Amino acid sequence: MGSFVHPPLPVGVDAIRILTVQPGDFYDPIDCTLAPAVFSTKPRYVALSYTWGLSYPDNAQLPTLPPEGSRPGRPSPTPLDSRQEQPRTPPRSPVRPLTQLDGAQTRTRTMPATGPVAINGHAFALHHNLHLALLHLRSPTHPIPLWIDAICIDQTNVKERNAQVAIMSFIYLRADKVVAWLGAKEYRAYQVDPFRVMAMGWKTGQSRHLGEILDGTARPRYSFEPDRDTFVRITESSYWVRLWIVQEACLPRCLVFLLGSDIWAYEDMREWEAWKAMAKPGPSLPATSPRAAVRGPGTDGAAAMARLLGTREARHTQNMSLEVLIEAFANQACTELRDRIFALLGLAIDVRPFSTHASMDSPPASPDSRQASPPGTQNTRRGWLKVDYFHSIYNIWADVVTFIFSRPGRPERWGRDGEPHTTAARATLAANERRISIVRTAGVVQEALGQAVETELARLVPPKTPEASAIRAMGYLAGEITQLGPACASLASSFHAYQDWLDCRERHDAPGTDPERLRRIDDEYMAKIMRYGGTDLARVREIRSAHVVAWPAVGGSLLETRDPNHGAEYDRMWAARTDQEKGGGGPVLCLGTRHLVCLVPSAARVGDVVVRFWDCDAAVLMRPTAARSSWMLVGRADVAEVIDRKATPGRDLYAEQAILGHADRRGAEGEPRASGAVLVDFDLLTLQAITASIIS
Repeated sequence: MGSFVHPPLPVGVDAIRILTVQPGDFYDPIDCTLAPAVFSTKPRYVALSYTWGLSYPDNAQLPTLPPEGSRPGRPSPTPLDSRQEQPRTPPRSPVRPLTQLDGAQTRTRTMPATGPVAINGHAFALHHNLHLALLHLRSPTHPIPLWIDAICIDQTNVKERNAQVAIMSFIYLRADKVVAWLGAKEYRAYQVDPFRVMAMGWKTGQSRHLGEILDGTARPRYSFEPDRDTFVRITESSYWVRLWIVQEACLPRCLVFLLGSDIWAYEDMREWEAWKAMAKPGPSLPATSPRAAVRGPGTDGAAAMARLLGTREARHTQNMSLEVLIEAFANQACTELRDRIFALLGLAIDVRPFSTHASMDSPPASPDSRQASPPGTQNTRRGWLKVDYFHSIYNIWADVVTFIFSRPGRPERWGRDGEPHTTAARATLAANERRISIVRTAGVVQEALGQAVETELARLVPPKTPEASAIRAMGYLAGEITQLGPACASLASSFHAYQDWLDCRERHDAPGTDPERLRRIDDEYMAKIMRYGGTDLARVREIRSAHVVAWPAVGGSLLETRDPNHGAEYDRMWAARTDQEKGGGGPVLCLGTRHLVCLVPSAARVGDVVVRFWDCDAAVLMRPTAARSSWMLVGRADVAEVIDRKATPGRDLYAEQAILGHADRRGAEGEPRASGAVLVDFDLLTLQAITASIIS
């Protein structure tokens, strides 16, 4: 790309660049022009959806240049139906090493040289997969106008990327068609000239007619329904597991898929018997839900394909909130972590993306980077969210969490009447939905960002200072500490320390404790924490933030953190620590009321309480104030599960009962419920610390 310069985009208007691929034979060099187009002129173009990496591992050996001396009309050295042995001489196309990004791993493959294409008379180097796509899309008779992100956006200009990503949904919605390139077909390894075989397929296939269709001189012509082997090939494309393709395939009105020279309309694909069998709903989620196929890892092509199908079908429903999309596609692959958020903004029905570098898409009152919506618009259906690749990962996480917290809640979380709550109980949960779910959401967003928030903050010197409280969450009191046990490190290394812990457990006589139940909880928890590594244990630590305050939602009171008396009491709490509480032995085990078994920081004391949150394992250790009307933050805790939260997917019935205040009612297994809802004011830095690597 050395001498290539992108033609500038017009200032003050919404515009893109359009790449026009000139007509030519499969063997001809690819010649293109790139020019700006203002949307007000109603440009016609096709948007290409594809993966920057390889679509299939075997595509790595497909050349994008013909062998030397190979021209149309020459007999193929190896016919399609040949059964001769593999020739001893390799194909003549040159090879070069290419570093290919694949998710978080970098792999070096040997790929045929692609060679540059000509754009505005200059050489422009293409990704191998994109070069294959252009070969199969090119028309022999008609120029084809294309929008391709890797070419039409100046990828070296971060300000331009911000502005173009902010209008990405508009780009795909305005396209005449979106062509989803799944990759090239599979070719036998013993074929001497695979380029010629691809050319033969192009001349007999339907993809070469795309230019005529766009020009209006031909009716759409699509390929026949594929056989089973070809359908399996389709599901195995890496296209389905990439993150950017989610909005690219779900937004357009007209979507077609391309495998080699075969082309199919999305509407026709939906009628394939194999497609219908794959898209059948599971036992608990309909096929139109974007979570219908989200169970398990996102690396399985068929599951990812079904998930994409369900999302496209549901693109006009209320399920398309940013929160749902982030969780549904947390496992999709991308090389830029910020795209975990930015690649979904155009599809989310509750987001209005903007970039401060674009003049036409900025909000009327430019919001602060920490403010999800401009003043006075927090209660509207759609809120502003900034696209900025200059932003740190932490700032993006904080923006998204604040944004989601400011949006209307999701009352559908709590099921229908009587399943399992009464109408009044469901109304209570729905009224507090954002506060109840925000801690879990903060952890889910961190997971989507690859836990890079935690890594980024750990490198800051000096560390980032806690800000004022921004999030008021609702949790529940998991129990009060009644006994402190040994350090976790000694428990793992000393038989006598383990025996002392068993003695401590047998002496535990908190009211309502069932000894058999406690033993079972403790045994399961011991097996869990023995697998903890140093990073896991390091998360159970002291966290100092006077901004974090908790109090009972009913019957409690909040002492404002701005009150100097609160700050003074918080400072005295830390100054009064004993040498043992300051010890560096790491987290300690403890027991408490309501079958509480947990790891807590060494600063913990008897009488401290543990607060937990809905549908996740996040927990904080708090200490009562002198007035005992509220609690102050001590640190992060790790808590054993009292019941199996995964028994009802997507629900946490124990937490819901606790928040509703059913303190004295007996549960299904005989344990008393927790004592009611607790409100917690968090600053964003502390919220990040307690939700890093949580299990949701």
